[in-house]
Amino acid sequence: MIVSGSVRKYFLYAIGEIALVVIGILIALQVNNWNNENADKEREGDYLMALKSDFQQINQEFENNKWEHETVKSGMEQILDWIEEGRVPTNQQPKFDSLLSNVFYRSSFDPPQGTIETILGSGNVALLSNRELVSLLTQWTSIVDNYQSEELRAVDHFYETIYPYLSDRVNMQDMDKSIPTTLRWPHELTDAHELITDQKFHNVIYVHWVIQWNVLDRYALNIDQSIKEILELIDKDLEAI
Repeated sequence: MIVSGSVRKYFLYAIGEIALVVIGILIALQVNNWNNENADKEREGDYLMALKSDFQQINQEFENNKWEHETVKSGMEQILDWIEEGRVPTNQQPKFDSLLSNVFYRSSFDPPQGTIETILGSGNVALLSNRELVSLLTQWTSIVDNYQSEELRAVDHFYETIYPYLSDRVNMQDMDKSIPTTLRWPHELTDAHELITDQKFHNVIYVHWVIQWNVLDRYALNIDQSIKEILELIDKDLEAI
């Protein structure tokens, strides 16, 4: 066999067979990897679409939330102006009542967190290829918590300070005329002069204004920026898929 070269031919044949098997395995692995990558890309796309839908809704809800805070803040500013002047013009008395009733706004920002929690809490975060997006999503919860904590300060200030103060000095029913009801509303107006010349009233309104200022001019900016950046990255990633 050695003389005839049969062994050499056998080894060459065996090596060829082994090479074919190895190539077949490599091709199968490559196809499997390709299928897995496609599946992962499809799941990533699904997550990105869900995130986009959530953050578009979050953006709209946040705009409404900011409008409520801005309504309270601007109302407090007008009242503080009257306090500084030491008088409320007679023709502005109904407006004074209306602006004072704005303190009853107790806004609460509660964005949907389902998709974020699914991604970050189930180990699926690896499906998101954009590390910058993952970082922003990870920070999102703490940013919202900070904002909600400041909103809670406004609610606490209302119930602990504003409500007890006003309940002793104004007709609360007169403050609630926006509520649909068949009740007959009282005709007496709040004594604006008595309130604006009271130092405690000044302090109550000013502190409430400060809290609203913090909500809008500090914490809201972080929310706005995060929503904008997250939506931009999502759109960019969706285009790349």
